[in-house]
Amino acid sequence: MDGIVMFEIHLGARTLNGYNEKGRLILRSNKFIKHEHFNARSAANDIALVKLPQRVEFSKSIQPATLPYQFKNNNLEGYKVIASGWGSENDYSSDMQYTDLKVIDNQECVKEYNSNIIKSSVLCAKGVHHETVCTGDSGGPLALKGGNVVVGVTSFGPADGCLMNVAGGFSRVTHYLDWIRDNTGIQPPVVA
Repeated sequence: MDGIVMFEIHLGARTLNGYNEKGRLILRSNKFIKHEHFNARSAANDIALVKLPQRVEFSKSIQPATLPYQFKNNNLEGYKVIASGWGSENDYSSDMQYTDLKVIDNQECVKEYNSNIIKSSVLCAKGVHHETVCTGDSGGPLALKGGNVVVGVTSFGPADGCLMNVAGGFSRVTHYLDWIRDNTGIQPPVVA
């Protein structure tokens, strides 16, 4: 993100170049916070926040993401999740892509990558049908299946493509909840 001056944020987008797509809201922002300990070589702390320039009205196409406070002490192993993004085997896909994954234990993930990359701040998920995240998916959400609770942010995947039966690596959002709070002021919900 070094050298980036402006982000163009597309909310409610289903197609990559559908600028007139119904339900799409395009915003621009130059305000972002990259994690202060981000390391591109190891993908450590691969998370950032973008400040939107205005409040957003929710609609059928645009829904809020929920932070996973209730899962702070849960490694999520075995949970079904969905990754989404514009990635594909070759170029970027023109349509938003979704893939069903299942969270795996980090010890299993170390077998596919190594312990220098797979830390407690990383969540790994593998495709039910051998698929995984692709080039172009980085920064996209990993949400619990059937909801809008974002548990991961796409960070890395196999070098050899999307269908390699290799886990994808995600920044584990629960690991960064305090960092998100400290940088946004968003407080966890009060449980009665």
